[in-house]
Amino acid sequence: MQLLVGGDGGVAGRRSTCRRRSIPSSIVRTRTAGMRQVKMAAVRKITGLAVVLVAALALPAWAQQTASERAALARYRQYAEAPVGHVHYFQIDGFQYLAPGQVAIWFGVNRMYLLTVETPCINLALANAIGLSARGNMLYRNLDFITFARQRCRIVKIVPVDELRMKRAAAQKAAAASAGT
Repeated sequence: MQLLVGGDGGVAGRRSTCRRRSIPSSIVRTRTAGMRQVKMAAVRKITGLAVVLVAALALPAWAQQTASERAALARYRQYAEAPVGHVHYFQIDGFQYLAPGQVAIWFGVNRMYLLTVETPCINLALANAIGLSARGNMLYRNLDFITFARQRCRIVKIVPVDELRMKRAAAQKAAAASAGT
């Protein structure tokens, strides 16, 4: 048997020498204080700094608008009508992120609207789902919000888009292209 002596010189207990326990690598034995936890503050600071640096470098790439989003926004604006103060809707059938502060939203067949939200609206481009703060199925500008991921962004402009006219123009363009081939 072997006696274990603590840092203060007192006997800690008895242990058999035939059975040794492995000591985790984060525990160090010192001669004066017994066992203590290794301080990993420097490693944590360096790791934290690296994470912040990578996030800072990646943020502009996430915030940029893709070519398809720019094309969709230009196409929707071409068929946009005059802005309205409110919209009556039943349910959200879909949405598409177009630009920082701009979202296309569908409330039914051929009922599409461009919503402009107050910026900064952080991580709207990364939202998988959105909600509306509207009550009674009425969406008002400057009163209601788009909600996503514990965030809400005020709607400052509602612009209806003539989606039916846009679809007809696309069909005519496709028919003309196929007839020419």
